[in-house]
Amino acid sequence: MKTNILDCTLRDGGYYNSWNFSSSLVSSYLKALSFSSATHIELGFRFISKNKDLGPYAFSSEELINSLDFPKNKEIGVMINGSEYLDHKDSCQAIKENFINSKKSKINFVRIAIDLLRAPESKVLVDALHTMGYKVMLNLMQANLRTSNEIKETAEIIQRWNKVEVLYFADSLGSMNSNSIEQFCKSLKMSWNGIIGFHAHNNQNLALSNSITAINNGCQFCDSTILGMGRGAGNAQTENLLVQSGGFYDSSSMLSAIAGFDKLRDKFKWGPNLFYQIASQENVHPTYVQRMLSDKRYTKDQVLRTLNLLKNIESTSYNEENMAKLTYFDNSDHQGCWSAKGFLSGKKVLLIGAGPNLKKYREKIIRFIKKERPFVLSMNVNQILEKNYFDAIIASNVDRVLLDVDIYPQFKCPIIMPQSCFSPIIQAQLQSSSILDYGMAIKKDNFKSFKKGCISEWKEVLAYSLLFLEQAQPKSLFLAGFDGYSQNDLRFYENNKIFEKYFSKKNSLKPNLLTPSLQSALKNFDQ
Repeated sequence: MKTNILDCTLRDGGYYNSWNFSSSLVSSYLKALSFSSATHIELGFRFISKNKDLGPYAFSSEELINSLDFPKNKEIGVMINGSEYLDHKDSCQAIKENFINSKKSKINFVRIAIDLLRAPESKVLVDALHTMGYKVMLNLMQANLRTSNEIKETAEIIQRWNKVEVLYFADSLGSMNSNSIEQFCKSLKMSWNGIIGFHAHNNQNLALSNSITAINNGCQFCDSTILGMGRGAGNAQTENLLVQSGGFYDSSSMLSAIAGFDKLRDKFKWGPNLFYQIASQENVHPTYVQRMLSDKRYTKDQVLRTLNLLKNIESTSYNEENMAKLTYFDNSDHQGCWSAKGFLSGKKVLLIGAGPNLKKYREKIIRFIKKERPFVLSMNVNQILEKNYFDAIIASNVDRVLLDVDIYPQFKCPIIMPQSCFSPIIQAQLQSSSILDYGMAIKKDNFKSFKKGCISEWKEVLAYSLLFLEQAQPKSLFLAGFDGYSQNDLRFYENNKIFEKYFSKKNSLKPNLLTPSLQSALKNFDQ
């Protein structure tokens, strides 16, 4: 029985780079596949929505396809998102508007990705594409979550159409193993007499072995991608699956293509890890993990906490609303609801850190407060000084906010934080506190403040505090509790960079130190 390897690198891999592939990389990719036993190439998607932020392989236009030099011995195709076309006001018309007759196109096949339970609805799409002369494949997503009866009944319906060339099942959540694949193939064969295909995900590092299991259980089509590039943890690697399935490739041309994709892997870091494995075990869609791992605002602990929340709700499909409700940051907007502009104009400010010297110099600090009457701003909750000494608390790191949220009401002062940037669940826990909502966004190589928010490459409260002060415009700044760290501590260098970035600004304040500091960026300022 022949094994057909369908390479879908430019389609599945596009989830990482928004389907923007360079022409040189595509050229080396097509050359590598031309000298291999791969039989099919899925070039990309053909989305209806023309999102300008997406690259050309999200739409795989006829113009793009005609510009490419395809191997003559391969079948070329695209995938459509079945639900996007079915939800269109006229599904059949949507197909006609986005496809030309197959005789005028280099495309041989179209694959429809659809949830198993909606598969019977896709008949209108299958009919339209079949009439236009295309070979139609149906890719049943999240199929392993369905019962044996649901699988058999769906396959029986599709069998009656007699128009689907290959019926695929996808391990969408990367949770299948050899036993579940074997059982699924048995259930499918009870009603389906045609060709079966399998699409693996590598959440548990089983994509390759699962693909071989699928082949051994009668699957004549298997998907793969170069270096496994694909959504979430990725897919079975083409270069491995070709060999394991008895196929071949030319080493020189394949290595050339791999070199290009290796640069993308260094940048986007796809592949299996503990978080994808946990997500697959809890039936959480891998896109949640991919989104969080690519966002600097999420620590590993935050990713884990979010997964623990997601497993308790319906999260087998990626949903932006779930992301907003259950993750720590709602969006990347840096705008809050409160303007800090001139908030401290004409005032002295004492910024309180968390160093041990606060306790050692406690009496000195209290005398200063009583004599100079500064606006006392504490970075996070501070338990060394009495609560009545503080005029405000400032916080930005959501982990610390979650630790302090029950303590905030004990302080009779406002809390300055980027509340609008937190998820609704976090915001709900802050309702009993008086919040001054000054926004924040994290973006590489940025350190800017605006009236209602700031943009910083650091999420640390020190960076947030200094950017806030830039807008609040006090007349002078005093620091206490900024002891610094040893030069073996990474925080020493990080805090130095933050201070140096702030001091490089024209309108920055040169602080006076009330307590000693080891921080080299502060060595030129008086104690």
